[in-house]
Amino acid sequence: MRRHHLGRGHRQLVPHRTTPHQVAGALGCPLNESTEKPVTLSRKEDEPMPESCSHLDAVAEVTPTSTGCEDCLRTGGEWVHLRLCMQCGHVGCCDNSPGRHATAHWEANPTHAIIRSYEPGEDWWWCYPDKLFFEIDGSPPAPSHP
Repeated sequence: MRRHHLGRGHRQLVPHRTTPHQVAGALGCPLNESTEKPVTLSRKEDEPMPESCSHLDAVAEVTPTSTGCEDCLRTGGEWVHLRLCMQCGHVGCCDNSPGRHATAHWEANPTHAIIRSYEPGEDWWWCYPDKLFFEIDGSPPAPSHP
């Protein structure tokens, strides 16, 4: 993994070059078994992965609004993995969960483009519109649910 230092006050995102299985596992989404590609990603095979996320300016210091998926807790649903909206702190479930509430939150709030894993030991970020999986050098440790 490449890491670059941009100097004081600058954040450098580090795109991951990952296999479809790694992306699918991290996002909690199933693979299309015939193509071995995550079913939630729509980037064309020959379309290059962006080197940077164009939505980082929307990231805020957030406080998680719940210790579990807000929507699943409200409806009695279950989740597999949790994701944290980095604009408002909404906690939603991954795409492998029946409710897919993190993605639904972004679809209902398109300016809330970036999520971060809310799982212990995971430090990755995901930008929905750029379809970019990355880490940010110098960012505080990833939050996680209890």
